[in-house]
Amino acid sequence: MGILNKELKEIAHRYRSIVDHSHQMIVIHKNGKIMYGNPTAVQLAGVKQASDLIGKSIFDFVHISNKEKKAMNRNRKVIENQRGEAFIEYKMVLTESIAF
Repeated sequence: MGILNKELKEIAHRYRSIVDHSHQMIVIHKNGKIMYGNPTAVQLAGVKQASDLIGKSIFDFVHISNKEKKAMNRNRKVIENQRGEAFIEYKMVLTESIAF
């Protein structure tokens, strides 16, 4: 069992390193509340550190054009693990109201 735990820790360390060094914004959330943001997410969100993102709603960063009732309901269903699409793409509002 010790060898398996060691291997799992090594895999977790490698995964975390990839996420932390990614040039893509990566945010992990639970029920729509941000639990983790990589350094790129911190930079693009215009905050000083990752802890400034923790606990915020991911919907705080959704561009107004995607805040239509249908889109938001679909997104909320996915977040709540209800029936819906597995991947959703929408514009985000980040530093200085730049949308992409």
